[in-house]
Amino acid sequence: GKVPGQSAAAALPTGIASRACGLVALALGFAVLFGWAFDVTVLKSVLPGLIAMQPWAAITIALADGALFLATVRGRIAAATCTALAGAVLIIGLQTLLQHATGLDLGTDRLLFPTTVSNQPDHPHPGRVAEVTAIAFAMLGTMLLLAHVERAWARGVFSTIGTAGLLLMAAPLLGYLIGAGIL
Repeated sequence: GKVPGQSAAAALPTGIASRACGLVALALGFAVLFGWAFDVTVLKSVLPGLIAMQPWAAITIALADGALFLATVRGRIAAATCTALAGAVLIIGLQTLLQHATGLDLGTDRLLFPTTVSNQPDHPHPGRVAEVTAIAFAMLGTMLLLAHVERAWARGVFSTIGTAGLLLMAAPLLGYLIGAGIL
């Protein structure tokens, strides 16, 4: 069904939009990893002059986008794989938060490209994403896990986490857009 007065061409199915966003961000994650693998500075940073995106951030984005893409596919295997990828995003976010909160160094930050990642003199923890990014990954993993739950409480938690996540990411994005640097 269409809404009265709405043309069929104006409607964009959410499945197509989700898949397109997932594939674009997946390509971004792989481009950053390619940049780290072959030391291409332009590919390591989303915008010139910014701190390089860390390899684990690129991998976590790729995992989240894989989960988002699989959330639009029917079938038990797709649902199970989506859940596993979402769980991995949550675990990466939580273990990074644990390292920031306790000062513990699990060494996971330097598992990928250890020499190149360690050579970041301006970065306080080479290879480790910032605290706000780790919080965002934990929230994103939780949201992706709740996406398939057909309960009212899950939808409420999903919406609350999504809104909080958008507000959390709005400050750094605003800082980049107005040229204020990192907020």
